[in-house]
Amino acid sequence: MDIGLTGTSSAGAHSNSEGRSKRQRVEDDGSMHRQSSPLIDDNDDSDDFDESDSDGELTPAERASRKRKLKAMRKEEKEQRDRNSMLSTMANSHATPKAATALARALQEYVKMLLGVYRKQRSPNPSSSEPSLPEPPTVDEVHAWATQKDAAQKAMLSAPLKPVRFVSRLSLTVGSRYDHRWGSQCEAALAMAGFTRCTFDWNGRPDSAWNTAMTRIILQEWEKCHEAHGTKAFGIIAAENTSANRLEIVRRWCENQAPKFRDQAKMNVMSQTPEGKVQAAQLREMSRTRDRRRRAKTKIHTARQELAQHIFGVNSPEYLLLSHSEVHSEDKVTMTNGSGTRTKTRLEWRSGALDTFVNLVDKAIPGQEIIPRKKARAQAIVDCGAYSSESDLDAFPPQGLQESLVSNAWLDKMSGVAISNLRLGKAEVVDIRKSIQVLTNLMLPRGAAGLGEGSSSTQVPGEGSSSSSGPMMTQ
Repeated sequence: MDIGLTGTSSAGAHSNSEGRSKRQRVEDDGSMHRQSSPLIDDNDDSDDFDESDSDGELTPAERASRKRKLKAMRKEEKEQRDRNSMLSTMANSHATPKAATALARALQEYVKMLLGVYRKQRSPNPSSSEPSLPEPPTVDEVHAWATQKDAAQKAMLSAPLKPVRFVSRLSLTVGSRYDHRWGSQCEAALAMAGFTRCTFDWNGRPDSAWNTAMTRIILQEWEKCHEAHGTKAFGIIAAENTSANRLEIVRRWCENQAPKFRDQAKMNVMSQTPEGKVQAAQLREMSRTRDRRRRAKTKIHTARQELAQHIFGVNSPEYLLLSHSEVHSEDKVTMTNGSGTRTKTRLEWRSGALDTFVNLVDKAIPGQEIIPRKKARAQAIVDCGAYSSESDLDAFPPQGLQESLVSNAWLDKMSGVAISNLRLGKAEVVDIRKSIQVLTNLMLPRGAAGLGEGSSSTQVPGEGSSSSSGPMMTQ
C-alpha cells in the first residue's frame, strides 16, 4: 500500500510539474510575443489606435480606415503649424513705408544718384537718354571684395597699401536735389570697404553678403547727409525716419529693380543685330507710350476727384463715382515724323448722361483757377484733343455701378454672363440729372445762373442716347 501510494503521489507530482512547465512555456511564449511586437513610430504610417476591443483584433477594413484617419489628423496638424508660423511671421514683420512718402523718395533718389540712374531726359534720340542700371558684380569682383581684408593685412606687412580704383557713375550734368559732394563721400566709403563700383547683385538674394554690405554703407552715408541737413528738399517726417524703415525701403527698391534689369539685359542682347535694334526701339517706344498714358490718366483722375470733392463733398455719390479708375479713359498718342498727336479714346459703355457729367467736370477744372499759370496747366491736363476713330472695346464699367449710367446699346452687345458678373445696381444712387444741373449752373455767368436754376424742364444733353452720339462723348 505504501509503495502504491508513493507511486501514485509521485506520478501525480510528476504530472503536476509537467502541467506547470507547459503553462510556464505558454506564458513565456506569450510574453516573448508581446515583447517582439514593433513599436509605433509617429513618422511612419503604422496603425496608431487604442486596442480596446474585447478580442484585440481588427479587420483589414478597420485598419485601413484608422490609418486614413491618422493621416488626415497628421495633415491637419501640419497645416495648423504652417498657419501659425505664417501668422507669426506676419505679426513680426515690419510694415514698409509706401513709395510715395518723403523718406522713400529721398532714399530712392540717393541710391539712383550713386548708381547713375536719373530721370528720362527729353532728347531727339530717346535711346541715348534711356536710364540703365549698372551691371551686377562679377564673380571675380565678389571674390576680390570678400578677400580684400586678408589681402590688405598681408600688404601692410609687405608693402604700402594700394588704393582701390573706384569706377564712379556720378553725373555732373544731370541735376539732383542732393549736393554732389554727398555722392562723392559715399563712393569714398565704398572704396574704403573694398568695392570697385556702386552696384547691386540684381540676380542674387537681397540678403547676400554683397547687397547687405552695399546697403549698410549707403544708409550710413545717407544718415550723415540727413544729419547735415542735406535732405531738406524732401520734407522728411521725423517719425518715419527709423533704421528699420530705411532698410526696408532700400531693400524693396532693389527687389523691384531686378525684373527691370532682366528686361534691360534682353534689350542689350536684342540690339546686337540691325533687326534687333529696330525691334528694341519699338519696344522702348511702346513702354514710354504706356507710361505717358498712365501718367495722363492719373493726372486727370486726380483733377476730377478734387473738383468733385470741392463741389459735392468727399462723401458724395459723385465723388465715389469718379473714384473708380474704370470711369476714366486713357488718351492715345499717335507718333508721326517724330511728333505726337494726342487723341481721346471712347468708352462705349458710358451712357450719354455720364459722358455729359464728365465733360462738364473737365470744363470746370480749368474754370475754377484764377491764376493764369495754374489755369493753363489745368487746361493742359483736360485737353486731350479730338476723338480717335477707334474705341476701347476691352473697357468695362466697374462692378456694382449704377445700371442707368451704362449705355443700353453697349449692354445689348454684351453676353448675359458678362452682365451678370458686373452686378450692376438698380438703385439710383447718383442723381445724374441733378449733378449735371449743378455743374451747368456753376458754369453759367452769375446773372444767368438764377435763370438756369428756375428752368425746371431743362433737357439733359445726351440723355437716352448711346455713348457713340458724338459731341457728348468725352474722355
